[in-house]
Amino acid sequence: MRGAFLAVLFCFMFYVVFLRGCSTDEPPVDESLSEPTTVVEEPEDTFAAPRKKYDVSHAKPTPDWVFGTWQRKTSYGLIEIRLAGKWIRETLDGKTEHGTFFYSPGQVNCIFNGRDTFIYRVDDVRRRIDAGNGMWMDRVGK
Repeated sequence: MRGAFLAVLFCFMFYVVFLRGCSTDEPPVDESLSEPTTVVEEPEDTFAAPRKKYDVSHAKPTPDWVFGTWQRKTSYGLIEIRLAGKWIRETLDGKTEHGTFFYSPGQVNCIFNGRDTFIYRVDDVRRRIDAGNGMWMDRVGK
């Protein structure tokens, strides 16, 4: 009797795991994705500038206060950017990349090595640049 029960249980498990799982044309669903998500709101002291795609058609004259050297110390190293003319130099924990940038309201749009793009958020009212996640850089030189 016990052998028959184990045989039925094995057949049932084989059916559920292999046959039923492989018989559908739909990809498997990750159940963790169906859980409700939590909305995390930005702290009020950070500036929520809209992020736009890298689009030169939105370029505006760069305000004078944007030019210069900006820094922020983070847990993954020192971020430093130098903005001059249309050029940007970005150094992250000792690794430096060079590129060009253009300003559009609320952001500095950068392209590095002719291919990699990055957008720094800008708080035009408080005159500051976001290094990411609301970590505002300090201007350390013109």
